[in-house]
Amino acid sequence: TTSGTLNYVNVSYSTDGGGNWTACSGGTQYGNTPNGNTTYNWTIPDKIGTNVRLKVCSFYDPNTTEACALTNNFTINGWLVVTSPLNGNLFRAGNKMWINWTPSGPSLGNLEINYSRDGTENYIYHLGNRSYTPGFWEYTIPDDFVPNDIIKLRIRSINYTDVLNYTNGTFSIKGQVNLTYPDTGTFNVSDKINITWTKTGTIGNLTIKFATDGANYTNDIASNVLPGDLIYPNWTI
Repeated sequence: TTSGTLNYVNVSYSTDGGGNWTACSGGTQYGNTPNGNTTYNWTIPDKIGTNVRLKVCSFYDPNTTEACALTNNFTINGWLVVTSPLNGNLFRAGNKMWINWTPSGPSLGNLEINYSRDGTENYIYHLGNRSYTPGFWEYTIPDDFVPNDIIKLRIRSINYTDVLNYTNGTFSIKGQVNLTYPDTGTFNVSDKINITWTKTGTIGNLTIKFATDGANYTNDIASNVLPGDLIYPNWTI
């Protein structure tokens, strides 16, 4: 609010409590309503801090105290939004998992990524540190997760620990088995072959079956096979 004939003002801000001032974007020679109220829509800059002030001065007399009005100190907070993984996602050990986030800006600095394994806020496991940009991490999932883990992810600014965000729910990571032999080929009745596989992560005992129509695996070969054996020898066709 101004009084008198004042057609233009300068709008500026300080991040150190008024020691130094920077012109707000579009705030120089800003049109003012004399003897009335004027609104300036300020886009808050990426200047996280607790000693921020705004100043409005007469465009014609910006260095005179009586021609300026100042706010008290206020705070600019950064923000962070985790956009993936999503609630209910299932990932496999050894595969890639995209972790995505949107930051408020460079002031956040580096980020720390932690997770809990019990679906709570117990973020004691450290995944790694990343820069605020480019906003994603193609993370290779290790094999130390177990099937019963209920995982939540937290990303937090290292410089501003109150700036943080979480996945919008829980997700899970399970192990996987890849059959390596047989893959293709032709075999004869009574042939003996070794069935081999690789595994990643923690999985339970295996059941081995085969299909004669390429779709319905109803024929049993073996059950309760230890996944770490990586081979079922001498199967008679």
